[in-house]
Amino acid sequence: MSKRNISNGNNIPDINTNYIAIQNSGTGLIVYNNDIDNPLLKVDTGGNLVSVNGDLTITGNTQVSSIDISEFDSGILMTAGSNDTSDAIDIGLSGEYFDGTSVKYTGIIRDADDILKRWILFKNITTLPTNTVETITSTVLDSLRLNAIYVNDGTVAAPSIVFDGDSNKDTGFYRIAENTIGISSGGVNVLSIGPSNTTFSNGQIFNIGISGITSTLNVYGLATIADGLNITSGLTSLQALTTAGLITASAGLNIANGQTLNVGSSGTGSHFNVYGPITGSSGLSISSGATSIQSLTTAGLITGSAGLTIATGATSIQALTAAGLITGSAGLTITTGATSLQSVTAAGLITANLGLTVTSGVTSLQALTAAGTITTAAGTVSAPSIIFTPDTTTGLYRIGINNIGITTNGIKRIDISNTLTQITTDLLTTGGYRRNTSVNSGTSVTLTTSDNLVEFSSSSNVTVTLPTISGNAGREYTLVRTGSGTVTINTFSASEFIDDGTSTSISLTALYNRITLVCGSSQWYSM
Repeated sequence: MSKRNISNGNNIPDINTNYIAIQNSGTGLIVYNNDIDNPLLKVDTGGNLVSVNGDLTITGNTQVSSIDISEFDSGILMTAGSNDTSDAIDIGLSGEYFDGTSVKYTGIIRDADDILKRWILFKNITTLPTNTVETITSTVLDSLRLNAIYVNDGTVAAPSIVFDGDSNKDTGFYRIAENTIGISSGGVNVLSIGPSNTTFSNGQIFNIGISGITSTLNVYGLATIADGLNITSGLTSLQALTTAGLITASAGLNIANGQTLNVGSSGTGSHFNVYGPITGSSGLSISSGATSIQSLTTAGLITGSAGLTIATGATSIQALTAAGLITGSAGLTITTGATSLQSVTAAGLITANLGLTVTSGVTSLQALTAAGTITTAAGTVSAPSIIFTPDTTTGLYRIGINNIGITTNGIKRIDISNTLTQITTDLLTTGGYRRNTSVNSGTSVTLTTSDNLVEFSSSSNVTVTLPTISGNAGREYTLVRTGSGTVTINTFSASEFIDDGTSTSISLTALYNRITLVCGSSQWYSM
């Protein structure tokens, strides 16, 4: 082929060789590899298009204004490549949308300006994100909908579910032990919830309402009061009450006209010992038995709508003053065969060390302190057993064994069981969430429900076995190779697969290789 001199602006005729074609019209530059129908490179100057048939390797920097990716083969998409000498770039993904008025941006980033370096979902951003996103405030946080959320156990001092506004991050929820969760306030346990009891820490006060007697506490199960019942003010109406401790009523205890206060059921073996004054403006009727009263004063009110019965046994009252204190040195037990109350109304404090049971009726308390168990009826999703006045369709109820629910407006929102907590509404977290992380140096590992993000540090090859698919749909594991040994991940059995319906294993062959596996309904999927 002879040489051709090309001056600026000169038109030249077409040039064709066995491997290169240059056209002064049409495509422009074409590079072949012995196949004219499948060129390796086409530069279409008319359509501003470059086509590459095969792999493209770029060793230098590449800058594009936009890129559409239809398929990405690698497991991890790496961004922020220039962030290796500082931590000033927001790492993540974003996209644009039209909100009906203007273009906005939404996405997920690891916020470099956040002191905790948390991942954040955002929306309603007006400035196109580049290396950073404009200042994230609570007004631009986006929602996240999940099938389940798994967090670390946490501790009483550092609970695993906390609130963004809490500066010390020591107030929230944590796991105390199997089937038991705790609520921490200021790094101190205030409430423990287990499968058989709910326990308030010593010194804590359980307030229903803020004033008056219009706030209601309905208890349909058993409540046992070991250290007595303290009513600071207002009128208290009881159908039946059992307490091993004291009953204190600064404003008195009322028994309706015509009702009877019984001590024991027959004979003189049941005792009602009073060493202080008992005053009754309308009198006190004792139907039978040898009852000795030093003095009786009911300047306040003692009211029992269906009567007040003190069962047999050593029940001793040191002093009963209806206008002041009711004290029992060995406790005061009021029963109708079971330890139960049909209704309680208290404008002051009720203290129960062995629990409190209200079988029916409306219960109104200003404050309740229980060192023992507070038992209620199970309730339903539309009529929960623990409610907040005046909303009768919002509260707590028992779904089944070791299973409680939280309902609002008669619709289940949270389902808490031994193995799973389900949230049926959007979950908005301003503080993000933390995953359970562990480092495993073993060479034969079977993953369990407590594993989440696992780093395999062994210098030898490691074999990892996934749990069976049955009963684990939605479970997620992130596995990272941090040691020098190859990590081979196997399914539970030869009939369970990963991704394609045929593979039963997958390997991490290089240092810091990582993979996230999510259990579907019929096989595992790598993410």
